[in-house]
Amino acid sequence: GHKNLLRLGKGRPFETIEEHDQALIDNWNKRVAKGDVVYVLGDVSLRGDIDFLRERLSKLNGAKHLIIGNHDRAKEHACLLNENIWQSMRPYLRLKAQLATGEKVVCILSHYPILEFDGAYRSYVLHLYGHIHDIVSYDDIYKKLGFRAIHVGVDTNNFMPISLDEAWNKSNILLEKLDEN
Repeated sequence: GHKNLLRLGKGRPFETIEEHDQALIDNWNKRVAKGDVVYVLGDVSLRGDIDFLRERLSKLNGAKHLIIGNHDRAKEHACLLNENIWQSMRPYLRLKAQLATGEKVVCILSHYPILEFDGAYRSYVLHLYGHIHDIVSYDDIYKKLGFRAIHVGVDTNNFMPISLDEAWNKSNILLEKLDEN
């Protein structure tokens, strides 16, 4: 519902914010099944309208967890937490997960990119972040440091959610490019 997003950075390929919002909902539901668990890394809405948020978020498949972003109003989202639209809400999360290969990984979830995150030097730790829209230079910084970190915002992922396995593979590609240099 934030019209300025259409022009932010490199811009978004939508004529209206309504078209934008519907595309995000459609893309989400193409990728996310009803039983999937999804972590949203913030900046869900800039609007102060709880009914608007409720209506939009209730259309999204999956069990949704919010990592609060700088544009999220915690009080509004807490109401939605109480209504079971959000399953949890926090500013940061260290999460143990398993890839489709069976490999166990640790994910550091934050709205913001963190230069040196918990476990940054460990090969099984992946930092997932948003906040920076279509800026990709942060990935280059992490790559130079040899850290696994990846921007998972919709701006750099065809306006749709990205799975943990996709994020892990994307981080492998970045680290492989480092080895080539």
